[in-house]
Amino acid sequence: MSYHHKLRSTVIDISNSADPKEAILKHLADSLNSIPEIYGNRVLLATYIRPSKTAGGIWRPDSDIEEDRWTGKVGLVLKIGQQAFENDRDYKWKNPPKVGDWVTFWTNDTKEIGINGVSCREIRDICIGWICTKPELYY
Repeated sequence: MSYHHKLRSTVIDISNSADPKEAILKHLADSLNSIPEIYGNRVLLATYIRPSKTAGGIWRPDSDIEEDRWTGKVGLVLKIGQQAFENDRDYKWKNPPKVGDWVTFWTNDTKEIGINGVSCREIRDICIGWICTKPELYY
């Protein structure tokens, strides 16, 4: 399975990994260690980019892969702010996401930031939809 992240002409090929979560976390490990803290109720996500080759063996064009960057709706939780997912009068978090969970979101609720060639997104905790186990099911 081929799996790429493309950001401003930088392509990171993580196709040798059967698990995109593991590959993203490994690729970003040093970069994430250089971010000591995310403030407030913000959450940092890595945008899920579908594999370059479909399950049926069709290669997706680069433009289609790039489109995932702008319209993707699933991200991998990388870092969580100190006040994220705290219970208050409006929200009671029964099972909040944690680092390593795939979550859904609306792209317009986020701000993109590239980290070491990977499209990432900053989002407020209340804008996360739900936890999902198979990111390839959502687009």
